[in-house]
Amino acid sequence: MSTRTIFAAIGTLGALAAAPLRAQTIRGRLVDAANHVAVAGALTELRDLQGKVLQQAFTSPTGAFVFVAPPNQKYQVRVAAIGFARHGAVGVTLGTDAVVIPDIVLTAVVVSLPELRAMSGKSACGRSELTPETFGGLLESAHTSLQMMDATLRSAQLGFEIQTVRRISVKTAKDSSVSADTISGTLHDWPVRSLSLDSLQAFGFQRPKTPEEGAGRHYYGPDMQVLFSDWFLDNHCFTLDKNRSKGDTVIIRFDPAGKQKNVDISGDMVLDRASLTMRRLSYTLRNLPDGLPDRSAGGEMEFAERSEGLWVPVSWAIWAPYTQSHRQISRPTTIVMAPGQRGGMTGGRGMGSSMPLPPSPPPPPLVQVVGRDESRGRLVRIVPLGGS
Repeated sequence: MSTRTIFAAIGTLGALAAAPLRAQTIRGRLVDAANHVAVAGALTELRDLQGKVLQQAFTSPTGAFVFVAPPNQKYQVRVAAIGFARHGAVGVTLGTDAVVIPDIVLTAVVVSLPELRAMSGKSACGRSELTPETFGGLLESAHTSLQMMDATLRSAQLGFEIQTVRRISVKTAKDSSVSADTISGTLHDWPVRSLSLDSLQAFGFQRPKTPEEGAGRHYYGPDMQVLFSDWFLDNHCFTLDKNRSKGDTVIIRFDPAGKQKNVDISGDMVLDRASLTMRRLSYTLRNLPDGLPDRSAGGEMEFAERSEGLWVPVSWAIWAPYTQSHRQISRPTTIVMAPGQRGGMTGGRGMGSSMPLPPSPPPPPLVQVVGRDESRGRLVRIVPLGGS
């Protein structure tokens, strides 16, 4: 399957068939500032003036894109391309005639070795410190690459066939066991699930299971919306790992800024040095409840460019403690009363009488880690929906 076929299959994500009869087109083209060569496979978005995404499209091999929209309205076009700096929104006023936008010129992002050395060992905490001179440009490029992968996954024109293996390993004092299930399916969303930003701020990257779900907790990782949200950037510090950033990779470490009361995450973003595309994302959970050791829950995702010309997640793994619960045995408790004493507790075995305490509610179940619950997935192939 050719790159041209894939980009044509992705097309515009908006429901063009539902567009009004008098709808008009907005056309444009993306080119490289260095040589005016077309930028193919870039993500373009048609938004309203409030920033809501109305349609998405990937540019063709000639760098072209087209949107069909109701006339007599104002829009903005935003673009994102791997390896290029973000371009400002382009305002469009669509009347009763079609609009052709002048070529949108993109500038390649290049990080030199001296710049990387200057950032080595330094930390930037919060958005106020994430300037282009520190990690702002690197994180922006990483965000662009994940944004494009996410749009690709959500495309209604392509199918992403995957295989997932869930493996539960249990070891107790009496015995041990391993169970594994292999499932084939289709991926149309980010492999790692997260909670809403409001829930993350309140409870962290976990939630207790409901009574119907059983004992224990659900643990979560960062999806694209969380990883580059204002809340996440403001509450984490970013450091260039100078010891592992070698050859063709750049590794950015992120950790919670200060002591956190909720479950939080640390991890690594591994970027391709030439294009600044995200190659790998790994994370581990910190400050876990129930006395669980840090890093006993986490995950990782690997990204690669397929022969079809698309950057997509190609493998991932998510793991967490496998727990079971049991209740404490409630034993009768007495208070020893000295003669003539109306209240209080004595510490010895002296004379006195025993009075049973009123019944108390049963204690909450104790959660014990007995193993590991792990899910691993991989991309098998990409196919146009309805074809093979």
